[in-house]
Amino acid sequence: MAYEKSSNDEEYVIRNIARIYRRFAIDRNLRKHMFYVAGVGAFICRHWKGKRIDDKLVISSLLVHDLGNIVKYYGIRSKKLLLLKNKFVKKYGKNAHSATIKMLKEIGIRDSRLLSVVRAITLDSLSSPEIVKSKDWEKLICMYSDWRVSPKGVVSLDERFDYFMQRYRIEEERIIATMKVVMGETAW
Repeated sequence: MAYEKSSNDEEYVIRNIARIYRRFAIDRNLRKHMFYVAGVGAFICRHWKGKRIDDKLVISSLLVHDLGNIVKYYGIRSKKLLLLKNKFVKKYGKNAHSATIKMLKEIGIRDSRLLSVVRAITLDSLSSPEIVKSKDWEKLICMYSDWRVSPKGVVSLDERFDYFMQRYRIEEERIIATMKVVMGETAW
């Protein structure tokens, strides 16, 4: 599928997001999640007081950060969706995050910065204090934005972390350790 190639990958993603979602058959709920997360990121960038933030990088990364999630869907009742999942698992593998990166490369995303930011937006970041300590604000804004959006919409960090613990069986200690790095020891 040929896309109008912009001067950079961030503009390319933003201008072609509907086509990208159609190409990878992104369902309505996942689109909604990525739009909400991008909205939180855009809000933060708009009100940011500090070092200059590349808002296009933040928004474009958040619009595509979960493209590969279909490979981890479970409890699928729809035969059509199950066939699609199996097709994507065969093509991109079982790891949703790796699938996302492969999908982005397949559509011509080559910007190492965009791919680097998307790679950072993962539940594994909860145990990656080096990302937090790096002060890479675009990555941190993206991670935080994703942490704030659950299937219910924008929620508090407490609600989202409760969700992580229930759904993904992430230990509370892992979340607290990351938050100590993010907010400083005194906040805990």
